[in-house]
Amino acid sequence: MDRRKELYAQTLQRAAAKVGGVDELSKKLQVRSRFIASWIEGKGMPPKDVFLRAADLLYAPGERPSTFDEGGGAS
Repeated sequence: MDRRKELYAQTLQRAAAKVGGVDELSKKLQVRSRFIASWIEGKGMPPKDVFLRAADLLYAPGERPSTFDEGGGAS
């Protein structure tokens, strides 16, 4: 799995765990749960807006993710 697909899958998996499962995440993102499950398995990638909404669920307003740029991105 390429790095971006892996990041998307991990983010969706963490968001699902935080909200109570894939079905709950499906309701919050207004996306069928079978698509979310497929993306978590690394079969394709969600649209960017779906990924960003899932990422938003992981952090409280104003909270900054501390490990988001572990890959050594631009400083």
